[in-house]
Amino acid sequence: MTRREWPLAAVGIALLVIGAYWVAEAHGPSRYFLLNTGADFPAVPVVALEPTAPPLHGSVVVIHGLGASRVVMLTLGQRLAAAGFRVFLFDAPGHGNNTARFSFARAEACAAAVIKTLAAHGDLDLQRTVLVGHSMGGGIALLLGSRFEVAATVAVAPAPEILRRGIPANLLVISPQFDVPPMREMAQTLRELGRGRGDTAADFMARRAFRAFPLAGRTHTGTIFDEAATRETAQWAAMAMGASLRSDYAMPWRGFVGSISGLVGLCFLFPLAAGAVAWAGDIRSAQETSVGISLPAALLYWTCASLLGIGVLAVWVPFERLHLYSGDYFASLLAISGTVLLALLAPQWRRTSLPPMNTWWMLSAAPILFLAIGGWLNWQLAAGWMNAARWERFPFLAIVLAPYCLAEELALGPSGQLRFANRLARSGWHLLLRFIVWFAAAYALFAVFSSAVLVLFFVVYLGIFSAGQRLATDAVRRRCGSAVVAAIFSAILGAWFLAAAFPLT
Repeated sequence: MTRREWPLAAVGIALLVIGAYWVAEAHGPSRYFLLNTGADFPAVPVVALEPTAPPLHGSVVVIHGLGASRVVMLTLGQRLAAAGFRVFLFDAPGHGNNTARFSFARAEACAAAVIKTLAAHGDLDLQRTVLVGHSMGGGIALLLGSRFEVAATVAVAPAPEILRRGIPANLLVISPQFDVPPMREMAQTLRELGRGRGDTAADFMARRAFRAFPLAGRTHTGTIFDEAATRETAQWAAMAMGASLRSDYAMPWRGFVGSISGLVGLCFLFPLAAGAVAWAGDIRSAQETSVGISLPAALLYWTCASLLGIGVLAVWVPFERLHLYSGDYFASLLAISGTVLLALLAPQWRRTSLPPMNTWWMLSAAPILFLAIGGWLNWQLAAGWMNAARWERFPFLAIVLAPYCLAEELALGPSGQLRFANRLARSGWHLLLRFIVWFAAAYALFAVFSSAVLVLFFVVYLGIFSAGQRLATDAVRRRCGSAVVAAIFSAILGAWFLAAAFPLT
């Protein structure tokens, strides 16, 4: 590392240490176990959080959304535990560490099996249990709230469902202002069905309580971590138990802030670690002779390649056997687009030479980096760890993504001699090119598969990941002077993201 990079490394390490301490401190008494619910779901990962305040003698079962996991909902769970509830969080099929095959019907069946089994074991008293679900989990909570005689149901930005049994008893609907259209329409439908119902103690006793809670200025995903939404959820659950929140109820904040602090720290260390590996291996910066292409040409190439990609995918998805929900579609799009782009970038490709053999070992930095980031995400923020089923898909995904990643490096050109402002503009161009591919994939997923939630998933999570991926890849390229090595490094990181983030089917 250079002298200018040491202060950044110090900041990253400090944020990581502080974040780890706060996350560890936020973990109250809990129990992790694999729940055998029967032949279909013999090993469902479950975490039980014990109350960290005087107990209200009630339980909350939290059901996560599509592409999330029990770990994503941990902050919500800890806040509900601080209100006096015993909280159960679990991984739906194909999510987190649940390797069972995913489908929407199986996700509902798994949630029902978890509730039924916990009740049979004496862990739940259904009449003193509240179901809380977000997005897909919100839709499932609506269905199961009508199926089981639970105390109440909280649907947070719920996904559209056909409510054949009507709305569940004692229903709270939380709807963020900036939700996606299908979820907004579902919230409106629920408001119409609940019209004329109140939220008094008598309404709870009659099992007809209803409240719609609009959340101003919030998005679909941000609702999970919103304090106002959590407080409303806790208050509703307490009212369903015939109680009320303590006047001194304060939601714990260190776990959530610690998660963000650690993630920011890793973002500082992510690109620097690659440079440190190059420095330790005495890999000197090389002056590349190749140059990128103009932005208008890049925009034209990426638009044509993306349109051709979704055209092919309309009739054939080559990597459908990856069995990643929408991830197989996205990987196929990147493979097709990458191949087309390499053909269009043939002049740049001919001017690019392979790196010396002693630089190839630099790729060992990539597994170290994604294991570090994956370990942190799995511990607190998101289920990004690679279990055996995801490891099986990882090598193939790295090969599939390599052409697209190489096309990016050829189009952008080297960054070693650019000033900061030019590097910043180059990173912006990179995100713009990726946005073209995301838009094509998101449009197809939304229009063809109606996967509205995954549209948000692309925009938010791929954007954040791509920024860190770009920084790390540039750090590698500046020190080894090779577009090829940088592309392989980028493909390894991208393969980790796809293998870890998308549900297994």
